Amino acid sequence: MKPPDSGREFPALGWSTVFVAVFLLAWFVFRPFDTLWMFVGTGSALALLKVLRRLVSRHPTSRIDRWCRTNATPALFLAHLRRGENRAWLHAAQWRAVRRAGMFAIVCTIAVCFMGWDAWKENQALNHLRSRGQEVTATVVSVTGWSDADEALHVDVRFETQSGPARTNVDLEGDSVGSKPGDRLTVVYDPVRPATVRLPSQLDGRGIDGLVTGMVVLMLLALFVLAHAIRDQLRAGRR
Repeated sequence: MKPPDSGREFPALGWSTVFVAVFLLAWFVFRPFDTLWMFVGTGSALALLKVLRRLVSRHPTSRIDRWCRTNATPALFLAHLRRGENRAWLHAAQWRAVRRAGMFAIVCTIAVCFMGWDAWKENQALNHLRSRGQEVTATVVSVTGWSDADEALHVDVRFETQSGPARTNVDLEGDSVGSKPGDRLTVVYDPVRPATVRLPSQLDGRGIDGLVTGMVVLMLLALFVLAHAIRDQLRAGRR
């Protein structure tokens, strides 16, 4: 079967979507850098993929270019793997919007799953701090994150525990924003896990509300896009 002409370029929601899904999965698991750099890295990598594809397309007789045209989308790649079976829906042009919406929904689902995991871990940590946490005065050692207004948002603090000195990172909010090395903060730590530290004002769980809101918005967006694509396809099939 002759591949479609659009195979000479990576579709915006084709292999790029698979790459973004894998990148998000790796970031959520390993967290090698901050959220801002995650977006910057994703955009840079997608731009690099686009440039590489254009360079490869300049040599239409090369083996790499032939593979890219034959497997221009994940749907075509799966169709070639499933030879001998009824696979028209995998590469039929009229199902393209549904396939793209499905891949977008998969990316959103991956993000929602890890956001839910983060929310559950945060809820567990807050429950432990409320039940057995101890309040101490900690000293700011260094600033690890800044706001756009050059105010400290994340700091390393040092404090004394029953088992000895401990040092960990704390997210600042309210009046504590802008703290400098040497300043003193009141924190609550878990005696069982001294690295688990929060400000007293953070024990109400407001941070979890933001994660839950993000999960709901992402899932509603994914369902809306997928349902809209399926509805349009069903309407087109009746004509």
